[in-house]
Amino acid sequence: MGLAVAASLAWYFFDFKNQDPGRKQISGEIIEVRENSITVSGLVKATKSTRQEIRTITFQITEDTDFKKTAWIIDTNSIKPGEEFTPLTKEMEGDRADLKKHTKILRLKSKEDLFTTEAATALEINYIGFEFENED
Repeated sequence: MGLAVAASLAWYFFDFKNQDPGRKQISGEIIEVRENSITVSGLVKATKSTRQEIRTITFQITEDTDFKKTAWIIDTNSIKPGEEFTPLTKEMEGDRADLKKHTKILRLKSKEDLFTTEAATALEINYIGFEFENED
């Protein structure tokens, strides 16, 4: 029984270590879009250390890739010349069609260690999009 518990704990901590999102996510900008992939240039950061590195990585997009859009909602009636404007934000379901060159990526998650690879599979892509209200 003790061996089973020890093995379970070892597996849990090994698996937990391999799920460290800090080495499996990047924030940046799309620099190239292809049919089934995007190339992102940005910052890979580690959560358990101060390690961070600017990288350019190509991500395969699959049918399992989850798209999340952080919409900046801009009410055109509330913008006043010379006054500071802060848009509202709203989390919403995203769409592959929104991904264009220069799209800002808040967080792109992958299983691969992004400090060491040049190509990976995108599990989740959270990007910034714009929604305009009251456009005349």
